[in-house]
Amino acid sequence: IIDSLKAAKDIEADDKQIKRPIILEDVALIIIKLLRHNVRGVFQINEADGVTKYGWAKVIADIWHEFNPHSKRVIITPSYKLPSAPRPQDTFMINSDAPRGLNDGTRLMIRQMLGISSSSLNIGAGEVLVSDLGGTLVEHGGDFSQEMFSAVRGWLESGKVFVIITGQDIADRQLQQLLEAIPVDLRKNLFIYTNEGANKYKFVDDRPVEDICYGSRYKMPEETAEVMFFNIREFVSMKGLKSEDGPLLWSGAQIIIKFNLSLEERRKIAEELQEYLLLKGITDFRCSAVGKTTVSILPYRLNKSLAVSDLIWSIGDVVIPKIIYIGDEFVFGNDAVVSELNGIKCVAFG
Repeated sequence: IIDSLKAAKDIEADDKQIKRPIILEDVALIIIKLLRHNVRGVFQINEADGVTKYGWAKVIADIWHEFNPHSKRVIITPSYKLPSAPRPQDTFMINSDAPRGLNDGTRLMIRQMLGISSSSLNIGAGEVLVSDLGGTLVEHGGDFSQEMFSAVRGWLESGKVFVIITGQDIADRQLQQLLEAIPVDLRKNLFIYTNEGANKYKFVDDRPVEDICYGSRYKMPEETAEVMFFNIREFVSMKGLKSEDGPLLWSGAQIIIKFNLSLEERRKIAEELQEYLLLKGITDFRCSAVGKTTVSILPYRLNKSLAVSDLIWSIGDVVIPKIIYIGDEFVFGNDAVVSELNGIKCVAFG
């Protein structure tokens, strides 16, 4: 396909069989991770997003023209010929998905073929500062101090990368307050993971743009959310509890209930809700008390270490010694899982 694009030749590609291509860097990184954890067994690795050769050819062409805007656009047409050897229509394998996503993996492949740096974050010699938000940079429910605004701006002005990983949503008041304090020209090195790492944002011009492929992996299906809502409301009613903000909040990845109660009281509610869901046969979710007023219900697999791992996948293992993670609590809180990642320096602050 790349050769045809270089030669400005039209392309005909199969639009019948669904493939799940993965870039070799991701295969190597997954193997390294398995070796580090001394894991044994047979593992299948593939891209989460299914695509035909025709669909992938269009993705490749679009990204190719991003890097070669003056090259001639070719005509790409679908083909429906039968393959020479019988193959399954969809080559999906169940164990593991590529962390980078089809678009990001294809973009990296083309960058490599063109001799462009494979790092999308432009990491220099300095550290990568990764931080929790509420309870660390700002008090839960409070406002940012001018000193904290100055510290964040100073870090970004030095050309270093600043990453926020929070359980809050992108529309949260505290996040918006921070973004308003950061000049547009400094936002290129600011990256944000929200909802415990379920959603990922980078800045294009002056606004945060979500990585849809990344976020689609952790989105809770609407049918699942409806079942969860029913059972959580039943539990709240049975316990005679009163939610501070009325209805349950659903971010797409997590369900949030707010109570004007102490952390200990909310931890007890979270434990009892967890037990109640288990009795109802709902086993894939965990309940926890976070922030100033929140009880959060999330898929078990979703936590902040996924966001840190994605950061490492994006720019390679070389960045690990440069990462400093700042959190407010590494024993019971949602930052604890990050301290379990090898090589990450964790600092308690707040």
